[in-house]
This record gives sequence, structure tokens and C-alpha cells, in this order.
Amino acid sequence: MTKLIRSAVVSLLAGLTFKTPETWDDAKIQKKLAILPEKVDEDAVTEYKLTDEQAATLKVVLAGGEFELVGDDAVAATPAKKKAAAPAAKPAAKPAAAAPAKKAAAAPKEPKPKKPGVVQTMLDLYLAATKEKPITKAKILAVLTKKFGPGTEQNRPVAGMKSTVAASSSSMRTEKGYNVCTDGQGGFWFQGRVKGK
Repeated sequence: MTKLIRSAVVSLLAGLTFKTPETWDDAKIQKKLAILPEKVDEDAVTEYKLTDEQAATLKVVLAGGEFELVGDDAVAATPAKKKAAAPAAKPAAKPAAAAPAKKAAAAPKEPKPKKPGVVQTMLDLYLAATKEKPITKAKILAVLTKKFGPGTEQNRPVAGMKSTVAASSSSMRTEKGYNVCTDGQGGFWFQGRVKGK
């Protein structure tokens, strides 16, 4: 079983445009790690502009296998060095460790703005659609690209949004409990919630 430092995995998931992975429990992170090799490949390093730390973690995840999340704030100070250096080499890595710790500290600041994120914006679009005026995934992608495209403060890559939109109708049904309806021509809308959600 491969040990991964939790903060490095959270940083990777955030870099791959997952929404608020720092709030997830270990079980949810494990679930996302299990499906990650099906969703991305090594090209994601340049596509998502991943840091060296995130790229190293992605390489380990893509190799597959079972993972154990370890570490707390003290251990998380050397996430990029965990695979390359032996434990005895950690003191030498401390000067470089300040930057990853600042990046991890910066991640919780993102949820503070009251502006809706990508998923909430998609949910609002689905909820505004009706049977008479359904919304297409292409329209959702256009709105998201305009609102969150590269160059904005949230810097969401279009390819990441494209895959999020592609899976949105099924994830809204399974994770959020909405009854997703389609007109058979690419149009979608929500019609209430599934009982028990």
C-alpha cells in the first residue's frame, strides 16, 4: 500500500479543479483517487498547469494500487519530497517546504468569497431550465467558460470544465438527488428531487 501525504493529494485534486477537496473526508478522497486514472493522464500536468508537487503526486496516483493517506500539518510540510527523499533527508528540505505550506494555507481562502463556483453555477442553470426551455450542456459550458475561463481569478481550464459538464447531469442525480429530465435532443432540466435525498 502506497502512503500519500493528505495535503499533497488535496493540492493535486484542487489543481485538477475539484471543488473544495480540503473539506472531504479520507473515504471521499480515496474514492476520487480510485477513479482518477480513468479521468486524467500524464498530459494533465500541462493541461491543468500543475505544480511540480502536484505532478509528482499525480504520477504516483496514475501508477495505481491502494493508497493510505497519512500526515498532519507537520508532516505535510514536505509533500513534494516524500517520494524522492528518505526520512533522514527531511531537514534539508525544510527551506523549500515553506512554499508548499503557504499553498496549502491559501487553499482554504478560496471558499470565503460568496460568489458561486462552477458546480453551483451549473446547478443554478439546471434549476432555471424548464421542460419548455431546457438547457444544453453546450450552453452550460459556454456560460462556465465565460464566467470561469482562463485568465479569471479562479483560472478554471476549459478542458476541466468540459469534463465536469459532461458528467454533471448524472452527478447531480446521484450526489445531489435531483430528478434530471431530458428532451432526447440534448436539452436538460430538473424536475424535483429524488425521494430520500
